[in-house]
Amino acid sequence: MYRKFREKLGLAGTSPNRSHSTSLERKNTGSEVQFGPLQLKQKTMSVLLVFSREDAQSDGFWWAAERGGYKCNLAKSHDGALECFLDKQQEVVIIDHRHNKSFDAEALCRYTQEETRILNQDYQKLDF
Repeated sequence: MYRKFREKLGLAGTSPNRSHSTSLERKNTGSEVQFGPLQLKQKTMSVLLVFSREDAQSDGFWWAAERGGYKCNLAKSHDGALECFLDKQQEVVIIDHRHNKSFDAEALCRYTQEETRILNQDYQKLDF
């Protein structure tokens, strides 16, 4: 039974003590997820990174998002972040608040919430 399980995983010719994580990795491709015979299409989650300058911190977040299989956008200014968010409506927004002289992160969050609320109210007014 153990041999059949290893054959299904593609590890039939390898030693059971070795770690072969490449064949067992979960990949977030964003296209299809399969549960038994059921195949579902899955939308890839998107991330907006708002950093005033590129440094090791922004590179780390960018690398993690890309490695996770997420779509990633980077904005360097208050206006660029707002425009990108209103255009693409990312699910996750990460704002760097270390250098608060560049822009006010809290004001950006308030403005984004107000805009989203207005967009949702306009959407609810539409008759389908």
